[in-house]
Amino acid sequence: MKHTENFKQAFKLIENTSQFKNIDESISVIFYTLYGRSKKLFYAMDVLRRVNVPEISHLEILPLLRVYIESYFHLCYVVHEEDKEKVKEGYKYLAYYSQYSTADKMKESQTLGDLGKSFVEEYGEKKNIPKKYKFLNSPKSLANKIGKIELWEKHYNTLNSSLHFNPGVYHNYGDYKDGKFVFDEKNEQFYLLEEAVYRTLEQLTWLIIGEIVLFLDNNELEGEIEEMINGYCLENTEV
Repeated sequence: MKHTENFKQAFKLIENTSQFKNIDESISVIFYTLYGRSKKLFYAMDVLRRVNVPEISHLEILPLLRVYIESYFHLCYVVHEEDKEKVKEGYKYLAYYSQYSTADKMKESQTLGDLGKSFVEEYGEKKNIPKKYKFLNSPKSLANKIGKIELWEKHYNTLNSSLHFNPGVYHNYGDYKDGKFVFDEKNEQFYLLEEAVYRTLEQLTWLIIGEIVLFLDNNELEGEIEEMINGYCLENTEV
């Protein structure tokens, strides 16, 4: 990726600040988890972008890009919600409900081992997420709450087909020639999507970095990152 080194440098600058090292304890676990998840997803997608293997393309990035967007939604909520105790409590409910949902699906299994039975016993009691926190369990509701519904509609929702099989995406894996489907035949749409995926990844990474920088409220860091973003914008008219 053209701007990989800038992104790596930005992450390093963020992590070197005292503000990053001293996140409010009430949200530190959630914040560092989201930050680490986002950073690792970026590196994973960057590896897929740069690997010199003909069988690997931007298509393998799409499922990770969807996860990346969802992490961005959560990160935006965490850094913008002024009541940090509310953040802590909301994610506590979400964590238990996620475990319960898994345990509930495991109850009817005939192949549970001791660990599985122990898990079901620990998380088998149903505890619904309070109404005021239910948006955390719905990417669309979360996106709407933080004012990112357009991103959900334009990218997150349309990436469903990258996770679940849909024969309608055949054009990603071949094309018709003389009425016959030819495997791995790359058409114009394939290359247009490739360009769009890499551009979206770059823009989303700057959005994630920008949200974190503003949250940390470090003037020196803001100046350095702003200079990087301005340089990117000068090279890319569509932002």
